[in-house]
Amino acid sequence: MATISTVSTNTADTGEGTSTGSSSACPEMSAEQEFCLYELETTDSTSVGLVLRAIYDTGDVHNFTRALERRIAHYDKNILKVCTYHYQGFLDSMRQLSNLSEKCGEIKKMAEETNEHVQGDSIDLLKKSMEIVRYRKLQRNANVAIDQISMCLPALEHYATLQKLMKNKKYLQALKVLEDLEHNYLNQLQKYRFASFLTQSIGPMRDQIREKSYSELTDFLENLQKVSQRIGEDASRHVKF
Repeated sequence: MATISTVSTNTADTGEGTSTGSSSACPEMSAEQEFCLYELETTDSTSVGLVLRAIYDTGDVHNFTRALERRIAHYDKNILKVCTYHYQGFLDSMRQLSNLSEKCGEIKKMAEETNEHVQGDSIDLLKKSMEIVRYRKLQRNANVAIDQISMCLPALEHYATLQKLMKNKKYLQALKVLEDLEHNYLNQLQKYRFASFLTQSIGPMRDQIREKSYSELTDFLENLQKVSQRIGEDASRHVKF
């Protein structure tokens, strides 16, 4: 009992109201039994064995059992009162939880629908982005092709002019166009296959111009010689007369 008294010293003040209520409810209990009951209510499980031994040492187990049953019944009533008092609040809370569950379900459904729309729009956006990238690549390639064609057109135009002059036997003009084509245009187009073809054709065309020019010059000189002889003969004839 000395040990029990030592353990319960710190809780004596907090349990004063409980002990008083118990004494008034069970006047046949002794002070020692009331103290044991208080110890059972307030101490932890390590002191239960000491309290039970003290109860058996008093020899009045029956009265203590009756007092313990009354105390349990008293707490049951208090618990029932508390449960009854809070029951309506509990029902309201459950009703609110049920409504909250329904709203959560609606929110979840809305979130899933929104997610589906976002996923669908994302797929469409990805497709559009890929198309934009493809069209930008095509546009870039087209711009490069236009620039390259713009660079090649003057050379092709000069070559066409050269062919036309050769056909019309204007070899001097053709030679000037050929020189301009060779030195000012074809040097910038060496990476293209047609430029190498044009470069290879310049040599034979120059030889052709030289041959044709020489042939025309020879014909001109021969004709000039014939005309000169005829003029000389006519002049001699006029001098004799």
